[in-house]
Formats: sequence, structure tokens, C-alpha cells
Amino acid sequence: MHQNIAGFGGDPDKVTIFGQSSGGVAADWWTFAYKDDPLVNGIISESGNAFSFPLNSRELQTRNWFNISRALGCGEGGDTLACVRGKDWRDVLAAAARLPAAPGGNPIRSTPAFYPTVDNETVFSGYASLLEQGKFAKIVSIHSPIYERPHLLTNPSQPHLLGNNHNEQGYYIIPAYSRGINTTLAQRDQFLLESFTCPNAFVARARAAHGVPVWQYRYFGDWANTRLYPGSGAYHGTEMQMLFGNSGDVSGIEPSEEQERLTRVMQRAWVEFARDPIRGLEEFGWPQHAEGEETLVRLGYENSDVPDFVRPEVYSWNCSNIVLAGGQ
Repeated sequence: MHQNIAGFGGDPDKVTIFGQSSGGVAADWWTFAYKDDPLVNGIISESGNAFSFPLNSRELQTRNWFNISRALGCGEGGDTLACVRGKDWRDVLAAAARLPAAPGGNPIRSTPAFYPTVDNETVFSGYASLLEQGKFAKIVSIHSPIYERPHLLTNPSQPHLLGNNHNEQGYYIIPAYSRGINTTLAQRDQFLLESFTCPNAFVARARAAHGVPVWQYRYFGDWANTRLYPGSGAYHGTEMQMLFGNSGDVSGIEPSEEQERLTRVMQRAWVEFARDPIRGLEEFGWPQHAEGEETLVRLGYENSDVPDFVRPEVYSWNCSNIVLAGGQ
């Protein structure tokens, strides 16, 4: 990425990586795995960070592998990799699809059969301790001319934009229902807290405590052309249609004027962060995260195209009683 981006018209000294859901988790993992030379200037984690989803154990992953290997006629022990590689890829996918997901501690949540496991190289255990000790990327890049820009010298930290949607569970109840699980309102609310609201509150607070510029948002938009069903609200992934501006293309329903305006606001914000991760959003009018202050950015609240700001604790006040889905 860093070596090749110039060939695509990009600036290797102005790279921001972002992801959504497991992609948001991966972006957060990046800061721990490459803490000494991250080669990126900013991180955006949408609806997912290191504390959002539980990991599978190495033992479970091994059992899952040998279940596939056995199903393909490659045996259930020893080195079966070469044999599996020699099989038709469609047969491998079919065998993997038959593996059940692991329970995730909440009826709504499950973990894919081959979700990443701890290897202490790219994925670590004890992220809470690593955060507390500041063992994550805080320097933009040791190769970057960013140090020649005086306004960045005062805080050479790797900025982070993170957030989640107000009704993430609006999507997750669908695969749960397909598994024969009818969830209660309490289970859905708990899932939202454990997997999204509280992980984001925890990460925002911890990174800010180490002087990292952090911006936190919460997306609320409920538009006719993004609804999965009546009441689905701002479910998991729906903000992506705003950022890519493709809600009308996906649904066949043209966006309203308010939705189009909010789309432009969100696109501009993400671009401003990438342009200058330390000053871009402040110049855009978004305050850095601070507990007890009106710094949480609400996007699409009551379908307004104008962001407003509330204290983070409005939504995270109960997080001290919550066990994060990804553990600590």
C-alpha cells in the first residue's frame, strides 16, 4: 500500500485506512500490530473495533479445519494442507459452509468458523492492557515529512475516527431468525451495548487519555431507500450507503433532499479527516472526543441533515456494567 499508492495517484504520506464491521476491527488491530511504523496517518473504524467481536480459540479453529479436511477426503490429522489445496475450490467452500458458527455470548451474536485467532503478531490478547499502556501506534510514520509541518509537531499522534449506528441489531436479528432464534428487545439492546456502543466508548476514552485526537459519531438515519423492513432504522452497514452515495442505486428509490445533503456532509467529513487527520475535522466544526462535553457527533438524528453534538455518556452511561463482546 505505502510503496505502491503513488502509482495510483495517491500520496504515501497521506494514507488513511478505514473499515466497517470486521473491517473496522482490522483497522483497529493494525494500530497494535504496527505500532512502531504504521505507515498510515489516520484510522477510521466504523461499527467495529478490537473489542466488538469475540475471537475463536485456536483449538476450535483447528477442529474446524480438520472437519473440512475430513469432508474433502484429506483425513482428520497431520498435515492435510497440500491435499485440501488440491481440491476444487467450490468443494472447499461447500465444506466450510456446513460448519456452524460459534455462539457469541448473546443469542444475536455468533462468530464465523474461521474468524481470526490470537497469533501475537497481527492479533493479540489483552487489548485493554495494551491500550492502557499506550502500546499502539501514535506516531504518524517515521518516514513521513509530517514532522516538517509545524502544526503537527505539537501532537504527533495517529488520529482515530470511530463510531456506530443507532440500531446495529436491526440487521443482526435477521441471521439470528434464520437460525430459529427469536430475540427479545432486552437481548437486542444488550447486543448493541456489548458489541458497539461500549467498545467505541472504551476505545475513544482510552486513546484520548494518551493524547490521541479522537472523533466519535453515532449514525441515526432512517430513510425509505435504506430500510430492510419497517423499524429497521440505522442498522449495521446502512451508513455505508451514505458514504458511497449509492442508496438510490441499491434500492431503486431516489434519496430525499435531506438524505442527499447528509450524504454530502458525511462524505466531506471523511475526506476532511483523510486530508488532515489532526486538524481536518476540527476545521469542519467537529470537536474532539472529551468525556462530559458535547463532543459525540450525531449524524442523521431525526433524519436531520445537520449534525448535532451531545455528551458521549448519553448513550454509554451504562457501560461500566457491560462486559465487552471482544473481552478485555
